[in-house]
Amino acid sequence: MRVHPKAKSLFDLAQPFSSLMQQIETGSFNDVTGAQILITLGNDIESNAETVIDQYALATGRDVKTQVVTVSERAKAPAAQPAIPMRPPARALARTNDQGVRPGSP
Repeated sequence: MRVHPKAKSLFDLAQPFSSLMQQIETGSFNDVTGAQILITLGNDIESNAETVIDQYALATGRDVKTQVVTVSERAKAPAAQPAIPMRPPARALARTNDQGVRPGSP
């Protein structure tokens, strides 16, 4: 079986992309300081982001560095916040005791 020509780039992309996505999901870059870390040369996070961009370009053939970036009206508007915190459905609460354990489970 022949190896796909883009396989190395995809494997090289996997670990740095996973790490970067975890940081994005936990909100590491949600403020100005966090966002600046992504572009400040010489730190591990910037190096990781650069690896993700480079390997993505090699794997897909799309050079994201040369694409024109514009700010849309949607991006300028502040993000909407939910009026009340989300709660689990009442049925889910009814199936557990007051310590979050389902009756009959070990």
